[in-house]
Amino acid sequence: MFGEPKGDVKEQRIFEAIIGAHIFEVRWCETRGKPDVPPVSGQASVAFTLEDDANERAKAKTPSVLASDLPQEVVDCMINASQRWIFPATMRGKTFEYHFVLPVPGRPLPQRAPSSGEPR
Repeated sequence: MFGEPKGDVKEQRIFEAIIGAHIFEVRWCETRGKPDVPPVSGQASVAFTLEDDANERAKAKTPSVLASDLPQEVVDCMINASQRWIFPATMRGKTFEYHFVLPVPGRPLPQRAPSSGEPR
């Protein structure tokens, strides 16, 4: 597809870019801020309905989890984080879905300690 996307496709891409800008918050939720805890693996589909905030922008009204196989504490962390994210005012009143897949790519996996017979 050449050129700038139009209409709903453009808004969906903007929405996804804003979520991407907050990926470190999602990564934090993977381990709940404990770097020695292995990241969880799974998926969550979330619907975000955007509404006005006090500053004429849009924020996610309580997002709805459509499906998830992640631990509830991870999902709750992601939902709480997402309620701080700001979207363009032009997106107010619209609902967007996003499919989170954990672990987030690019996060180094924890190294396991070598057993007594393995070289270090």
